[in-house]
Amino acid sequence: MTNPERMKILQMLQAGTIKAEEAATLLDALGGEGQAEQTRETGKVLKLKVSDERSGEVKVNVGVPLGFARFLKDLIPASERSKIENQGVDLDALFANLDSGTQGKLAEVEDVKEGHLIEIWIE
Repeated sequence: MTNPERMKILQMLQAGTIKAEEAATLLDALGGEGQAEQTRETGKVLKLKVSDERSGEVKVNVGVPLGFARFLKDLIPASERSKIENQGVDLDALFANLDSGTQGKLAEVEDVKEGHLIEIWIE
């Protein structure tokens, strides 16, 4: 079920005008019977945290409702998808876990060049 307001928010996200967290908040505010509403009922969230391995400082810490995360999969550009997969992350398997009911850590990737630790999990 798509309405013009939802589509505008998703277009803004795709264009980079807003971030995923902002889009999720806006979609939640619209309410309705969309995927964001279904995710709120189950309480499951896909979490992504990027931290500096040396200092432990958290650079990124974001949570996205699972329904919205499923949608985002299709927005990952092929070039970025390739970079992610070259780091050893199987995106197809990761997103398959969203539907399996799995909870806990899905992936942990070390970016040795940048000194970042990337963790992905479902709560």
